[in-house]
Amino acid sequence: MSSARHSSPASAGGDLAPVRGAPPPVTATMTSTDGVVLMQFTRRSEHPGDARPDAPPLIVVEVAGDIDAETEPLLHKTLTQTVRGNRRVCCDLGRVGFLGAAAVRTILAAVGEAERAGCDFTVRGLHGFGVRVFQVSGLDAFLASRR
Repeated sequence: MSSARHSSPASAGGDLAPVRGAPPPVTATMTSTDGVVLMQFTRRSEHPGDARPDAPPLIVVEVAGDIDAETEPLLHKTLTQTVRGNRRVCCDLGRVGFLGAAAVRTILAAVGEAERAGCDFTVRGLHGFGVRVFQVSGLDAFLASRR
């Protein structure tokens, strides 16, 4: 059994300018019943300095922790809601420790939802074992073919 906690704001970080008029960042943390953090995500806006001033902001869903059968429902809901309401969304997996089949299903579902919503959906920060999972599943080639 796990629980989700929500808090705001979170830092935008990096050298990316905050988006004027954008909603503040939101952070959610999923913990086990004994208080162990299972997953945390932060949803925030970025507007790279080299982007056109009229370009829509990039909404980043940064994930930390493990993406498995227990944490996948929260991430799935977050990505689905985010792509439905935005034109550009990126799932940042740079702080994910473990991902498996549940992560692949979640990313594929987000891609499908983004296509239906007219949203440009990307993934960044994949590393370590996650790279191999994306290669074996074919998700890396699928995502690359959409660019």
